[in-house]
Amino acid sequence: LQQPNTMSVTKKFNYKLVKSGNIILTATSDLKGYIVGQAIQLRTDIENKSGRDTGAVVASLLQKVAYKSKRWIYDLRTIAEVEGSGVKAWKHAEWKEQILVPALPQSILQGCSLIHIDYYIQVSLKSPDVSVTLPIYIGNIAVNRVPLSPSRSIQHIPSAVVPSAPPEEEEAASGYHPMDNVSIPTKSHSQQQPFSYAPGLSFQEIRVDSEQTGSPNHPTLCLSTGATVPYYAEGNVVPVPTASSLILPPEYSTWGYPY
Repeated sequence: LQQPNTMSVTKKFNYKLVKSGNIILTATSDLKGYIVGQAIQLRTDIENKSGRDTGAVVASLLQKVAYKSKRWIYDLRTIAEVEGSGVKAWKHAEWKEQILVPALPQSILQGCSLIHIDYYIQVSLKSPDVSVTLPIYIGNIAVNRVPLSPSRSIQHIPSAVVPSAPPEEEEAASGYHPMDNVSIPTKSHSQQQPFSYAPGLSFQEIRVDSEQTGSPNHPTLCLSTGATVPYYAEGNVVPVPTASSLILPPEYSTWGYPY
C-alpha cells in the first residue's frame, strides 16, 4: 500500500480515413491505500503521436459495490471527477492533479460477507477512447511512506545522446515528428454522493476557536470536498468552502426485502 500505483496503455487509432497515430496514456498515484480526508496525488502522462488533437482527459474516483442475495447485484458510481484539457497534436503532456477522499466505507467490511466494496482511479481520454484503471484501497489507518535511505535512493540515469533530426525526405517517409512537452490545465472538479453503509450516520457540529485555529499548536480544521468528515491539516492550509450536505445512508424504509 505504500508503493506508487502505475499503469500504462498504448492505443493505435485512425483519423482522416488514411492516417494513423498512437496514444500512450500513463497514470500514476502516489500510494495504493488512502484514508478519508487524504488527497490522492495523481500524475498523468500523455504522448500524442498523431496529427490529431485529443479530447479532454478525465480522472475519476469510482466505487463498485456488490450486494449478495440469491444473485450478485452490482452498483458502480463516480464519487469524484476531475477534468483537464486535451492534448494537441505531436505533444507530450503532463497533468498533475489530486482527488480528496470523502467519507467512504472501507474497502474491507469486517464481519460482513454480503457487501463487497472496491475502489478505482480511472483516467481516460474522451477522444480517442482510451483509459487506464488503478485499483486502490480505502481504510481507517493512514499509511506513511518511509523515505528511501541514501543507499537506496534512485539514481538519475543520464539521458542518452539524441541524434540530430533526419533530413526532410527521411522524416516524411518514416513519419517522424518532433514532440514538445506541455502541461495540461484543469478545467473542472465535481463530487458525487457515495454509498454509506452505517445506519443512522450523523455528524455533530464542530466549533473551533478562530484564535486557536491559526496558532501553531492547533492545526487548521478542514473539510473534504464532499463536506463530510472534518479533519486536521498540518501547515498553512486554507479551508475549502463547500455547500454540499452531509453524506447520509440510503433510505432503506421503502426497499423491498432482498430476496
